[in-house]
Amino acid sequence: MKFYLHCVLALMSSTISFIASAQSSSTPVYLPTFYESVMKMHPEGKLGQVIKKESISTTIAGARAWRIAYISSDLAGRKTISTGLIVAPVGRAPKDGRPVIAWAHGTTGTAQNCGPSQLPNPAQPLSEYFLIGGNAGTDYGLPAVEKFIQDGYIVVATDYQGQGGGGKHQYMVSGTQARDAINSIRAAGDMKEIGAGKKAMIYGWSQGGGTVLAAASSPDYIAQKGTAFDGMEFVGFVALAPPDVSATISARPNDPAIADQFVGQLLQTFSANVMDFTHASMTF
Repeated sequence: MKFYLHCVLALMSSTISFIASAQSSSTPVYLPTFYESVMKMHPEGKLGQVIKKESISTTIAGARAWRIAYISSDLAGRKTISTGLIVAPVGRAPKDGRPVIAWAHGTTGTAQNCGPSQLPNPAQPLSEYFLIGGNAGTDYGLPAVEKFIQDGYIVVATDYQGQGGGGKHQYMVSGTQARDAINSIRAAGDMKEIGAGKKAMIYGWSQGGGTVLAAASSPDYIAQKGTAFDGMEFVGFVALAPPDVSATISARPNDPAIADQFVGQLLQTFSANVMDFTHASMTF
C-alpha cells in the first residue's frame, strides 16, 4: 500500500499546486538508485535502444530478469526514456529466436515513482491491488509469466514514459503508451543475450487495454526502420477492459458550454471517493 500511497500523495500535491498557481509543479519523490541515474540521462539513440540495465532476482523457475531503461517516443514524435522489466528463459534460444510478449499495465499513478518495475521484487506473477490477500496497493508483476517462461517466451513490461525515466507522464494518451509498449519489444530485441525473435504480441488491461488498441492502430510506427530492432512481426493484440474516456468527449472541443458539460460529467463520475479523485486528476 505504501507504494501506491506515495504515487497518490505526489499526484494530489502536484494537482493542488497546479490549481492554486495555474502552472505545473513537481513534487520530490523517492526513487531507487537505478531510476535516479536514468533521470539524469538524455533520450538519445535508436527507438528501443537499451541505455541502462540492471540484473535483478526472480522467483520464477527457469528465468532471469532485468530492469531496463530504453529509448521511446511520445505521440508527437519527441524522444523519451522509458523504464521497464524483462523476464527471459535461461538457456540457449532456438534458431529463430524466442517470441516476445509485452505487458501493458493498468493505472498506477503519474509520478516518477509509480513505475511497477520499481517494486522490490517486480519479476513475479501479477498482483492486483483490489484482490484479497494482495501484497501491494497497486498492480505489479506479469500475468501468466510462469507459463510464458515455461513455454519459451520472453516477457517485457514497460513502465510508461514519466514513471521513472523522467518527463511528464501522459496519462490516458494511449498513442504515447502504445509507443512505449512497442519500443519495449524492440528493447528486448536489443538485448542480444536473451535471444529475442521477430514474433511479438501485446496484452494489457485498463490503461493498458487502451495502450493495446492504440498499438494495434500503429502499423507505420511498428514498421519503422532504423530502430534498435527492425522487422517485428505482430501476431496478436489483446486489450482487456480498455478505458473509453474519448468516447465521452464531443467533436467540438472549443465550445465552452460542451467543455463545461464534459468536465462536470467527469467530476460527477469520479467523485465517489479519494481513489476516484486521483483518476479524475490524472485524466485532466
